[in-house]
Formats: sequence, structure tokens, C-alpha cells
Amino acid sequence: MNTDEKLALEIVWEADGHLSEVAATAAADGQDHLLPEPALAHLSECESCMRRVGQAAMLAIDVGEHLVAIVPGAAAARAPVPAKAIAAALVLAMLGAMPALISAPLRIVQAWSEVMVVGPHLVRAVVALARSGTDAVGPVLWAAAVWSVVVLLLTGVAIARVVPRMPPADAARQEGG
Repeated sequence: MNTDEKLALEIVWEADGHLSEVAATAAADGQDHLLPEPALAHLSECESCMRRVGQAAMLAIDVGEHLVAIVPGAAAARAPVPAKAIAAALVLAMLGAMPALISAPLRIVQAWSEVMVVGPHLVRAVVALARSGTDAVGPVLWAAAVWSVVVLLLTGVAIARVVPRMPPADAARQEGG
């Protein structure tokens, strides 16, 4: 239906001068463009017609709720699960992760060796802080100090991993001769 088309006047008005059931239903459904201007003006001023439009809207909501209750799944029809596409995506993800999975044992060993290097330093720092006592500095300040120690140690480990390993100075002199 074209937006310029309006409902015929004989089906918009009732004999008593109020909107008809068709016009009230059109307004309740948000189809105001179907109503002529005089009908829209009347609707904005007439409390009786506004009430009928509200009742028509509530009836439409009730009918929709009953349909959902009668027909299970009417609210949201589910599409079938694309099992083949999911399986293909998982296979591609596994193939893409293979290089990282192959080197995973080596990375685990490297991480463990770094923990073994950092661990004693961390334990010494925590013990030193514990000996100073939480009464002297307060628990919040003590926790902040522990946290800063952990952050500094982890920062040191991160920097050590990023900086390329240089050969010892003696080895460089021996090679040059």
C-alpha cells in the first residue's frame, strides 16, 4: 500500500462521530499514515477514542502472548546448528595452533626455569617485609610493598626475555683473536 493512500472516510468514522474499530486498530498498530488528518486530530483530542486505541493495542499484545503460549518456539524460531561449519572452524583453529602447540613443552620448561630464578628473590623480599612487621607500616602499605616487589620482579623477567642475549665479553674477544 502506498503511503499516500488513506482509509476511506466511511470506514474511519462511526455514526456517533468517533473513530471506527478499523481506525482504532490502525492507530494501535502504528499505521497512523493510513488515517486522514481529521481522524488524527480527533484522536489527539477525544479521550474515548484514545482509550479504544489503547485497548486495541493491549488486545494485540495479549493475542501475541497467547500465540507464543500455544505455538512453542513462535517467539524465536531457531535455525539449525551449523555443525559442519563449526567442525571445520575447529579443525582450522587446531591447524593454526599447531606451531604453538609443538613448542609448548619448551616454553613450559623455560617458564619453570624463570620461576625458579625469580622465586627465591620473591620469597626473600616477602620475608624481609614480614620481619619489618605490619604494625610498623600498616597492612595496606605492607600489601602495596609486596605488590610493588612482585611487579618489579615480573618487569625484570619481561625485560630479560625481550632483550636479545649477548655473548659474554670474553667469548667475543677469543673469537676475534
